[in-house]
Amino acid sequence: MSRKSRLFAPARRFGRSYVPAIVAFTLLAVFLAVIVFRPSEKSARAPKPKSDTSNDSQSQLKPSIPEGWVSVGGVYRPSSDVATNQKQAEGESTIAYKMIQGYSPDIDPNTNAQTQVVAASLKTRENPERFSSFIVPKSFDADAFKADPKGYAESYAAIVEPGRVFASAQPGEGISSISTNSSRLHRVKQGESVTLTAKAIPYAPVSFWTENLGSFENKLTAITVVADENGDASTTFLASGGTIHEVNVLASSPVTSGQLRFIVSVRIPE
Repeated sequence: MSRKSRLFAPARRFGRSYVPAIVAFTLLAVFLAVIVFRPSEKSARAPKPKSDTSNDSQSQLKPSIPEGWVSVGGVYRPSSDVATNQKQAEGESTIAYKMIQGYSPDIDPNTNAQTQVVAASLKTRENPERFSSFIVPKSFDADAFKADPKGYAESYAAIVEPGRVFASAQPGEGISSISTNSSRLHRVKQGESVTLTAKAIPYAPVSFWTENLGSFENKLTAITVVADENGDASTTFLASGGTIHEVNVLASSPVTSGQLRFIVSVRIPE
């Protein structure tokens, strides 16, 4: 073998060993190029937008809106969903809706002595315990009650303090528990009333409070009544306007332990 042949022999061996790899790499590069640059089937099938600006083509793009629907923030809804209550628009009093779900009737501050006291406290912001159940009520004078049970209880009941239902006596010797001989569950229609009775001790002041609207005979959401000689204290609960579903009415006395819970289920008249 000549010197020149011996010089190029390694190159020929190198070329023969790497030819398959080079061919495979070239084929792979061509395949990837086809995949990357081939248009998708979806875009290939998608029609080109037309430049038709006629009224007919524009109307086809608008959604079909049912008659009587209105646009609210770009969303179409039935006009009945957003229509203003005509009676309210005419300025009628909410008293007119006292039998309709969601409306609580206004109360005349001069309805009775207790509403006058509560209205005065709201105006002056004095004695907040008379209009809020979150305020601790005035202390009950147990000695004055023992000296004149009926007289003290009547003066005590003349003032309304919702927080009294959370101020029952501590259990102990000689302290009886408040109870009831009547049902604790009642069902009425809005506008109807029901009598709630709690049993304490003779002439005990018993406070009732509703946490879900409604009212008692004093037209307020809280009342204190004096038990009779048998210890029975009763009040009338009215499912007034705006009162619906289950209403919790609590009752307790400062001379008895425990607390009663009445449930009045109120439904809307058909």
